[in-house]
Formats: sequence, structure tokens, C-alpha cells
Amino acid sequence: MVQAAAWYLPHRQVGGDYYDLIRINEHELVLCVADVSGKGMAAALLMSNFQATLRAMLMLGYTQLDKLVIDLNELVMERARGERFITLFIGTVDTRTGTIRYVNAGHNAPILWRDGELSELKSGCIALGMLPELPFVNLGEAKVGGGMLMSYTDGLIEQEDIYGAAFETIPLERALRQFSGAGQAVNEALISTFKAHRAGLPYLDDIALLTCRFA
Repeated sequence: MVQAAAWYLPHRQVGGDYYDLIRINEHELVLCVADVSGKGMAAALLMSNFQATLRAMLMLGYTQLDKLVIDLNELVMERARGERFITLFIGTVDTRTGTIRYVNAGHNAPILWRDGELSELKSGCIALGMLPELPFVNLGEAKVGGGMLMSYTDGLIEQEDIYGAAFETIPLERALRQFSGAGQAVNEALISTFKAHRAGLPYLDDIALLTCRFA
């Protein structure tokens, strides 16, 4: 069983961040979080196209994450013409084995809390759309059964307070340790801490947060 909680906040009326949970079959689901460079309508349009294409590719039967990411890179290059890039974390969770196979394409590393320890999911490649061909794609794998995974975009951790200090990842780790029983409780605690940190200052970027608890 997977329990998920999410928070999305565009910097303007529309945003270029994206999160998703996509059921592939009875035992597998794909989770992803992505962020396009830039803000506003152009970023939102590129991400909307990216989301639709990713879902279509998964429905067509893409099972190899490295092949999927390579083809997505070509798509971003074709449509953004090198003017924008997309960071992406994408993983396939097998609920029978409690494992995730993933690729981190230049994205902020999701934080995994499991068995009383924190770890980051970093294996992957460079961001999509930076080069016509990806120089490498490394597949990662981790046990997530009985744990909690927090994925986010940089608008969360880069938000500054009145002294110019960034939010960073320590509050994320603290929330995972203290409220690991439920994703919604983790997100609520983190959002409260974030709002206190921001103290009414303008948001610097789009924000997406996806927290998943795996039985």
C-alpha cells in the first residue's frame, strides 16, 4: 500500500513544476517530480507538454527507465531548442518487493527515511534538454518498503528568510524523523515551518512537494 500527500504552489498564476503518481499495473506505480528552468507561461506550457508525453509513453509500455529518460531528453531538446531544461526524478515502485528503480536527472535528491536512517536518491544523469544526447544514464535502486520518500523542487529549499538564509533540507529531514507515520502529517509540519521561515516574503519560485509512505 502507498499513501501519498502533495503540495503545489505556483510562483505566478501558472507554474513549471510537476509531480505525479501513475498506476502501471496492480503491483507497480511510477512517481515523478520535475522542474523546468524559468517561470511563467512558457515554462508551464513546456511542462504541460512534457507531462502529457510522459504519461503517453508509460501507457505505450515503456518499462526501461533509462530508455524512457533518453527519449524524454530528445523531446525536451526538440521543443525547448536548448533554451530551457527540465530536472526530473522518476521511479518505478514495485509494491510486492518494496523496492524503487529510479533515475535522477539533475533533480534535487529525494530524501528516504527508512529503518531510522536518512538517505538520498542521487543516481541518474544530467538534466534533460542540456545536451542533444545524455552522456550517461545510471539506474538507481533502493528499498522503500516500510519507509517514507520525500520528493520536492528547489523552490522549497531555496526560499529565503528576512536575513537572506535559505530554507535548505534540514527542516525536511526533521519532519521525516518526527512525523514518519503519515505523509500528510509530514507535509503539514513542513509547510508550517516553511511559512514561518518565509515570514510573509514573496515566493522565489514554484514549489512542488510529494511525500509517499510505503507499507
